[in-house]
Amino acid sequence: MGPDKYYVRDLKKAYSILRKERKNYPKGDEKRIELHRQMKELKEKIKKATYVELSPEKQTIIDKILSHYRKENRDATTDLERFSVEDLEFHYYKITGKVKTRAEYKLLRKAKVS
Repeated sequence: MGPDKYYVRDLKKAYSILRKERKNYPKGDEKRIELHRQMKELKEKIKKATYVELSPEKQTIIDKILSHYRKENRDATTDLERFSVEDLEFHYYKITGKVKTRAEYKLLRKAKVS
């Protein structure tokens, strides 16, 4: 069974409240530092509650994408785990320059299957 959506929702709401409250204090303030520490703890709880085991196929594609990003000194700003295998594969081909559109990707994928 998946994570309890109400528990995760409450954690995210608490994180949002802390983030808004933290903006009221100047950088370096003890209260701001403490709020940031609490935010980190909440973020870890959210990660643990929403963690899902990835399939090996999906994990290899994500690793390829991340290694390509590292070569280009580029940060991965999105959670790649939430995308399907097909979307990840298309993205990898697109960033490596093998395809430019979904139609090209579908033709390439058909050629591989055949």
